[in-house]
This record gives sequence, C-alpha cells and structure tokens, in this order.
Amino acid sequence: QTAVTTIGTSWSDDEYITFTTERNVDMIDYPVYLPACGITRRRSIRLTNSTNTPCRFEALEFVYSECNN
Repeated sequence: QTAVTTIGTSWSDDEYITFTTERNVDMIDYPVYLPACGITRRRSIRLTNSTNTPCRFEALEFVYSECNN
C-alpha cells in the first residue's frame, strides 16, 4: 500500500449469523499478528476496507495450535 489503509477484521463462529467487533489492522505494518482470537472449530473471516483506496490481498495466513484434551 502507498497510502494508509486500515482493514477491519472480524470473524464468526456461528455460520455468518453474528460477527465479533472489528479489530483494525493498519496495512502499512508488516507482518500483522492478531493474538487472542479464541477457540473455534469453524470460523468465517470478514475483512472490510473503509478507506477510499483500493485494496487487494495476495494471501492470508493462519497459524494455529491444536489443543488436546
């Protein structure tokens, strides 16, 4: 990005019915980490761009750890 672009990131664990409060991510910062995202089995991610600049994602990478009970 050449201009400041903030992306709102939220997720749903109930098939798109409700979403969490957006966590804003400044796309100038690299890499971006969102810690403390909770525990889930199935998750939908929503990304919103509220600025007046185009935004294109090349990839999203998710790193997770598996819990054994």
